[in-house]
Amino acid sequence: MTKVELYHNDMSSCSQKVRLVLEEKKIRWTGHHMNLRKGETRTKTYIKNFNKNGVVPTLVYKDDIIIESSIIMEYLEDTFPQNALRSSNPANIAQMRLKNRKIDDVLH
Repeated sequence: MTKVELYHNDMSSCSQKVRLVLEEKKIRWTGHHMNLRKGETRTKTYIKNFNKNGVVPTLVYKDDIIIESSIIMEYLEDTFPQNALRSSNPANIAQMRLKNRKIDDVLH
């Protein structure tokens, strides 16, 4: 079985959002804790192979490398439909996306 891998940091609120989705959906995953103080996300290897922005979180599944926490959350919902966290109602989905955008653009 292909593993879901998450490059993250324990203190990153964006990483926390993704970890919560993984746990709520009961997805087995392997974590790679990145030490931000040591600059582990700013290495040439990490930037070239995983996240061109040099930040966490980054999700790897099969051949997919997904960055940005809100996008990762939607990817997980689409890829692993069990234990759905998103409504099937389009208006509710739009409201969810609006709230996520506010978090990303205003609060964070």
